Amino acid sequence: MQYLIDPIQLQLYLAKRFKRMMITSGIIIVLIVANFAYIMYKRDEVDAMWTFCVSVPLMYGALWLGITLWNKKLSKLAGTEFILAENSLVQKTVNGATKQFNYSEIAVISKTTMGTDIVKGNWLTKVDYYRPKKSSYKADDPNLIFIPTVTTHYTELIQLLKQKKKAAAANL
Repeated sequence: MQYLIDPIQLQLYLAKRFKRMMITSGIIIVLIVANFAYIMYKRDEVDAMWTFCVSVPLMYGALWLGITLWNKKLSKLAGTEFILAENSLVQKTVNGATKQFNYSEIAVISKTTMGTDIVKGNWLTKVDYYRPKKSSYKADDPNLIFIPTVTTHYTELIQLLKQKKKAAAANL
């Protein structure tokens, strides 16, 4: 079975996700600003509204920039192939870069709405990954494989990967 990230599906997915995130964040920002504006209006501090006129476009612009940079990084995954070998998971990108994780080395398989993070390491890596902080794991980290949900046969790939990880852990 071939597990491949289709470039067209990835671009459609990223465009849809960009729109959804921008609309959702815009609604949240407007609601927050409206609450603060109402409070300021009731306290007769209308002059402070100018700070919102400056800060809202800055917040929205920073959010737009962050989402755009994330989409550019994810678009580099177009055409990537995932191979489940006998004892390892192999990621081959279009430009020839290869990452190979033995099933016994995988510490974390974390499924999110965008995809699944697979992190190589030990039990300390697992603690470091899940503790609340800004994550040090980026999409181009050598110890991380990110599998987007638009990968062909995505659910089957994740299920097989979990089974092979459990089997490798049982053999140790």
